Amino acid sequence: MLPWQWTRIGQADGSAGRTVTAALTPDGRRLTTVHADGTATVWDVSDRARPVERATVRVRDGNIGMAAVSPSGDLIAAGGLTDGARVTLTDVSDPSAPKAVGGVPGGEPDGRMTFSPDGHTLALDIGAYTIMLWDVTEPSRPDAVSLLDGEDWVEAISYSPDGHTVAVGEGRSVVLWDVTDRTKPVRRTTLKGHSDAVLAAAFSPDGRTLATGSADRTAAVWNLTGRARRQAILTGTKAAVWSVAFGPDGRTLITGSEDGSVAFWNVGELSGPVRMASMRRASLGSKSLLPHPDGRTLTASGGEPGSRRAVLWDYSSLIALRDEPAAVACGAAGGGFTADEWVAYIPEVAYQPTCPG
Repeated sequence: MLPWQWTRIGQADGSAGRTVTAALTPDGRRLTTVHADGTATVWDVSDRARPVERATVRVRDGNIGMAAVSPSGDLIAAGGLTDGARVTLTDVSDPSAPKAVGGVPGGEPDGRMTFSPDGHTLALDIGAYTIMLWDVTEPSRPDAVSLLDGEDWVEAISYSPDGHTVAVGEGRSVVLWDVTDRTKPVRRTTLKGHSDAVLAAAFSPDGRTLATGSADRTAAVWNLTGRARRQAILTGTKAAVWSVAFGPDGRTLITGSEDGSVAFWNVGELSGPVRMASMRRASLGSKSLLPHPDGRTLTASGGEPGSRRAVLWDYSSLIALRDEPAAVACGAAGGGFTADEWVAYIPEVAYQPTCPG
């Protein structure tokens, strides 16, 4: 294995079944996986190499087709597989004693939902090109707040880190909504550039950049400062890009594709992103990509329907390659690289003299 590839350091195993979604708390210590069989598992991942199952709980009678976990990890919203199924809310703040606390109507097969960063709002695709915002500050009494009326099928919903903007993948476009006043959402702008459905969207930690993944087998990077505009298209994948995530440094973008492949990109320069590495492996998982706050660990899930709920990967060597390419090259070669050797081993980075002396 090359020293700048990532390595598997741990995995969360459970009974067989498909993982619908997964979420990590901001401190990186608690992982929640939600499963199609109606259950969810809460994991302690303080030790990245040894995930510990705290509890597996039932959050819905019957199968789950869509789900979301609040940022705190304390509330799980889950919807069924039938048209118009009621979305349930379950309090798992104490994983050993889960409590069904309420529910909201609406939802469609394979619909989308997500919580706002403060956990007080649930954005729910209710069909008919429409997203409904629900106030779930009191989960036992969810209150409908407003509607985001669209013009095409919704395949992605993402909140900005400050909670003031919602990005909605509508058909081939992305619509940015201003929800600073969530009772009066304003359709701000529409971003166009993909040739097929937008399947995923994610904001950078500072909220100034948006990444999207599409069924057209590309990802895109959008600059949201001033007039929103597309900065780059990321190509080279052979399947639909159905997940995108920024690392905590904002310079690392991770994309996951339907064929189980994951790619790491250096987006420090938005106009010229560079693919740092990619891998295709069934156990990698690429439906939910969760970078840890340590900036060197990725939890991936949803790629394999078997016993693995999630797999944890260490990608610190990739960051070292990006930040200190000469040192990595020197260590790999046991001495300085010639220009030809550099091109052969790390063509993604411009040549630099290595190993002084």
